[in-house]
Amino acid sequence: MKRSLSILVLAALALSVSVSDVDAQTWTGRWEVQVTNLTTMQVMTPFLVVSHSHDAMLFTPGMPASSELETLAETGDVMPLKMMLDGMASVMSVEMGMAMTPAGQRATLHINGSGTHRYLSVASMLVPTNDAFVATTVELPTMPGASMHYAYAWDAGTEANDESCDSIPGRPMWPECEDASAAASTAAGEGFITIHNGITGVGDFGASRDWKNPVAMITVTRIQ
Repeated sequence: MKRSLSILVLAALALSVSVSDVDAQTWTGRWEVQVTNLTTMQVMTPFLVVSHSHDAMLFTPGMPASSELETLAETGDVMPLKMMLDGMASVMSVEMGMAMTPAGQRATLHINGSGTHRYLSVASMLVPTNDAFVATTVELPTMPGASMHYAYAWDAGTEANDESCDSIPGRPMWPECEDASAAASTAAGEGFITIHNGITGVGDFGASRDWKNPVAMITVTRIQ
């Protein structure tokens, strides 16, 4: 009798673990993602937000950037990265912002997620820079309420940080470029992704354009 009871208990435990595993994989939901620009003089290009599994991370620190991430980090264009992610089975949803986010301002987007796509990644270019981007990956909160996270500025390592108006997108936007004198560099970038050193004053942009990490605050709220 004791042996039979033990077998029944073990079977029940196994069933409960199995059901829990299934539940963890099958939940779905929708989240509001708010990204606040914490810099004083940097603008963030339209954000890309994506829900995905662990197999679809946007980048790995210390490794070379993909060509799609290079385009985002150098030009602010997220479309190549969006198109790449849209075709991946490990990605559930990809959303793209429509406007720039100035210093101190906030962008709001919405994203769907699930138990198998429980990671949220956010990415945008910092301008005026050569190849700085803000990005982070967090887990989507499953309970009601908001979770808050901070994101750092990364150097894509794909372009030399010459801080020259000739190397930076949106030249007419920047007052420093009216009388720009720094020549574009022909040097290569670092070749791998690192934490960005900020604006160092070697080119057309001065210390007022610099920042300290973190550069963004991300608030994620489950709404469904």
